[in-house]
Parts: sequence; C-alpha cells; structure tokens
Amino acid sequence: MQPRQGIVEIFSTFVQFDVDQFSGWATDAKLRRSIKVCLEGSSTEKSDTFWALY
Repeated sequence: MQPRQGIVEIFSTFVQFDVDQFSGWATDAKLRRSIKVCLEGSSTEKSDTFWALY
C-alpha cells in the first residue's frame, strides 16, 4: 500500500479491495474538486489537521 501524499489525495481517496486484498486507492471526483476549491479559497491553512476538523 502506497501512502497518500498531499491534502487533496488524503481527503479525496479511499481504499479499494479485491477479494479481501488491497487493490489500490480510488478517487472520488466530487470530493477532489471540493477540497481543491476549499484549499484555493484559503491561503492561510494548509495543514491536514485543520482540514480534518473542518
């Protein structure tokens, strides 16, 4: 399993399984667009802890 890098990947991807085995990360396009818009609108907060609470 490869770790996700960056806030966009952390908050817009989820694990996919194939026969109870990790098969990769799946991206939700709507979540990806949403977090990108939020990040672009906020120039002050770039930490993943802030966005997890948000």
